[in-house]
Amino acid sequence: MYKSHLTEKTNQAIQSTSAFFVDQLPAYIHSLQSIKKHFIRWTSNVIYITVALLFNWAVSAVLRQMPNMHQFPSSVASLIVIYFLLMCSYALFPKDTDRFVRWIDTYSSFILKSMNIMFVPAVVQIINDKPTTGSEVGRMACVFLVGYFCSFILTTLLVRGFRLILLTDYRHLFRKTKEKVVDTESAKEAVTETESIDMPSPTSTLTSADVSHSLCYCPTEPKHGPLDAFALWCRKESNFDDLAIFLLFCLCGLVFLPLSESSPAMPFFRLFLYLFMTLWMYSFFSKLPAGLRRFFHPILVSAAGMMAGIAYFERCKGFDIKYGVDRYKTGITFISLVEKTQIGWPGAGDLLAATMDVAILSLSFNIYKSRPNQFRQWLVILCSLVPMAFLVMFVTPMFAHALGCTPADSLAWSSRSVTTAIGIVIGRVLGSSESVLTCLIIFTGIMGPIVGPLLLKLARVKDDDYMTIGITMGSNSHGAGTAYLVTKNPKASGIASIAFAVFGVIGVIVASIPALSNIIKNSAGY
Repeated sequence: MYKSHLTEKTNQAIQSTSAFFVDQLPAYIHSLQSIKKHFIRWTSNVIYITVALLFNWAVSAVLRQMPNMHQFPSSVASLIVIYFLLMCSYALFPKDTDRFVRWIDTYSSFILKSMNIMFVPAVVQIINDKPTTGSEVGRMACVFLVGYFCSFILTTLLVRGFRLILLTDYRHLFRKTKEKVVDTESAKEAVTETESIDMPSPTSTLTSADVSHSLCYCPTEPKHGPLDAFALWCRKESNFDDLAIFLLFCLCGLVFLPLSESSPAMPFFRLFLYLFMTLWMYSFFSKLPAGLRRFFHPILVSAAGMMAGIAYFERCKGFDIKYGVDRYKTGITFISLVEKTQIGWPGAGDLLAATMDVAILSLSFNIYKSRPNQFRQWLVILCSLVPMAFLVMFVTPMFAHALGCTPADSLAWSSRSVTTAIGIVIGRVLGSSESVLTCLIIFTGIMGPIVGPLLLKLARVKDDDYMTIGITMGSNSHGAGTAYLVTKNPKASGIASIAFAVFGVIGVIVASIPALSNIIKNSAGY
């Protein structure tokens, strides 16, 4: 009896498995768009990334020839140069410039929407940091939460205050109040008229409800087995990119495991194994329900998954996780490869870090599309960001030192609200710890999508107030906050691009002035 039951279950499992691979999987593949279209799309994106990296290299070469500008990040300089060229072109050829921006928007938007993936390597590198005591972590967490909450709310208040002062048209408000009075009077008259209308009888309501219930009746969906449910999930959530990346990851893994460490092909397969694993993990975790993503952010969960994956694959080869992380992020940049100052295979994290420069450069097109039309709007942006930049760079290190943080950790707080590329430059100028600074920048960026909408609701900021949302999210959560707004509020994402770019430029200028940088160091306890 037991053997027959086991045989029956085995046959059912074999039939469902064969049906999945023979019927459902081919049907899923056929339901995808043409592979040729996807190949052309990916080739175009790679060409765009390559051209952007070459432009960034050219700007970097020019900056190194200028006095006192060799430390200025080339990606931010490229953003400023492209925006300036676009505005000059718009002054001469407005229609052609708009047409060009619409054409290139397909590729720049793809990079901007993928910006969060580029933060994963920096989080993975926490493995190489020195251990921190529990009391130090508690003090850092206190400074982080208090500093982020205060700067976020204060930025919101500053923006709304300057908007009230600089952008309010009082004649328009007076005209609007008169219209509201007329509207309320007409609404009262309409209510009195509707009160005299006869209400429908309960029987007619019941009959219509029965009819609507019979029309809206939907049969319950049949239950599916685990493989059937997986196939349905693939049809609903995944796409060609997910399937292609997963298959390439499996292919690289099958070659990587039996391959000898001394083989010349090992760096190639390790590079693409970890690259496809990063892309697939982030794509998978970004499809979690919105409620889970609020607490299990895809960047953090993907970084944790990458640590586990690197530890597993390196253990299979006889190494530890630190060896794998060092190969995952070697520090080789695109510029160093072109100029041959560093020779070797870059890691998957190095490729993603290079695309971060492309993402910052691509923000210029987003800024162009959402640029303020009035000079007073630019005044609101500058008047809101300048005091906040000085507050973050001078007061936050002082607060951290007062709570008992070490001078090195306190100094890292001076550049937590800028993007990673600019923050590392500021950290090098000031002499702060790059590993601590990178972690602070990453978690500051992540806080924007997690608690930013809640704080905006607490401050009673409306969804159509794109200037307040953009300036606040851009200056407090830099690239991650901007990437979050690209899909949620595209108009606010343009303002956020301007905000965090201007905020970063102010930070670099302040850190480059010796008198001001010495004040920051003294406030941190040096």
